[in-house]
Amino acid sequence: MTTQDSARSDTADQRPAGRRHSRRRYLIDPRRQLRTTLMTTSLVAVLLVAVNLGFALLRTAQSTALTSAVPQLEPVLARQDARFAALMAAASCALVVAVAIATIVHTHRTVGAVYAVRQRLDRVREGDLNIALRLRRHDHLADLEQPFNRMVGSLRDRSQREAELLDDLANRLSGEAPAPREVSAALRELARSKRDSST
Repeated sequence: MTTQDSARSDTADQRPAGRRHSRRRYLIDPRRQLRTTLMTTSLVAVLLVAVNLGFALLRTAQSTALTSAVPQLEPVLARQDARFAALMAAASCALVVAVAIATIVHTHRTVGAVYAVRQRLDRVREGDLNIALRLRRHDHLADLEQPFNRMVGSLRDRSQREAELLDDLANRLSGEAPAPREVSAALRELARSKRDSST
């Protein structure tokens, strides 16, 4: 399920059932994934700003109390407060970046699976029953893989049975008068079409 890179290509349907693939792109639906990432990172950033302000106020109050008792410590405490504020800001930025990456990976596991399922459904709608859905082990919709494949297998089997029935009808009509011969030819063509869609 490589989408346009991330959904599997047609040849991927022929892979052994136990083999999994890795997606090449993480932004399968950039608009949706980036919107979710922006919402998550914005919330985290707001919380981190509040935490940083709280620590800054606490250290300022402690430094003020110490410098009122020992004024000579003011330059040292100011440098320590500045270093602490820079360290907190750097850690907060790193955390926001980590949350953004984790959110993109998380949404990728849903959006990529949805893309693959939708692609296979489109192919079924077009009459192609020679397909299989294979999702990665950690995809959020991995539980759909077996039911989907069973559904397609059932449709394929039914299509094969209908093709055999049409062939049988065509064979019975083939020795009759000209009009039934035309019907027989039409039935054979319909049987061939059904068989092609399931093989």
